Amino acid sequence: MTETSFFRQPTQNELASYIDVPIHTGAGRVLTPKDRFNARIAQEVLKCTKKGIPFAEAVARADVKDIIDSFNKKWKRQGFIDSNYKFPEIDWNKYSDLKNFEVLDEGQVNDKYLSKIHRLPIFVKYKKYRFKGFSNTYNVMEPEEEAIERAVKKQEARNIIQVQKTPETEKVKKK
Repeated sequence: MTETSFFRQPTQNELASYIDVPIHTGAGRVLTPKDRFNARIAQEVLKCTKKGIPFAEAVARADVKDIIDSFNKKWKRQGFIDSNYKFPEIDWNKYSDLKNFEVLDEGQVNDKYLSKIHRLPIFVKYKKYRFKGFSNTYNVMEPEEEAIERAVKKQEARNIIQVQKTPETEKVKKK
């Protein structure tokens, strides 16, 4: 029996226009452009979350979709793409710049989970933003450590006031 191969050696003409396309061989081994884009979006969201500012993820995705759609339209119309074509650089700061957002609402909301754990009424501050020109809203909450610290200070101030106003202290002050 002769051994057959499914693969053949490419000719010199074929090698001239050869593009190595990675084959996805399992989870996480090869990242597609879409996977790299999603990873970059996740990095930017995390960075902005740590800073306490909003990141317009849906707007970034819409802008990239527009770029890809225009690329596909051009490709279908012409039948080819210029070899010098480069994907435009994305300005990630545009999607987190507070000048591009308008504040819709800000306030405090009771965090039932933290209140239950710490046995204090804990209110977390929030701001609700909207990217100008889009309807998507983005909520930014303050870190839970700051809310807990503020609640503890408020409770300590109440305890000091209550100690000062007890009937026993009133009798001592009158003497």
